Amino acid sequence: MSFNFHNVLERGQQHIKESYECRSITAWNDLLDVWAWKPEAQARNKFHAFFMTEINDIHIGKRIKAKLKEQGRTTVWLAAQIPCTPNHLYKVYAKHSINTDLLKRISKILDYNFFEDFI
Repeated sequence: MSFNFHNVLERGQQHIKESYECRSITAWNDLLDVWAWKPEAQARNKFHAFFMTEINDIHIGKRIKAKLKEQGRTTVWLAAQIPCTPNHLYKVYAKHSINTDLLKRISKILDYNFFEDFI
């Protein structure tokens, strides 16, 4: 059986649309094993890089700050709603990823599902 890298990538893209839970390298390895595809390590690493780059490029802190600005709200206002200090939120804005409980609270407060950005 010949190996068609593009066909495997298309199958992976379809899987992303169906389920956002396949986001870790371990999950990708499991997915590849289910497909019975055992590529050499270099090809597998390229496969991971292709799909993981989009996820890793999401900077949740910047997205929260942008949504807050879009709604015309301030950091002080959001801090009072959470509740936390404005300094804590400035640290959140600088982070690439945050605790899911905090993201859930911020999503509810801003009436925007930030989790959908990862799907």
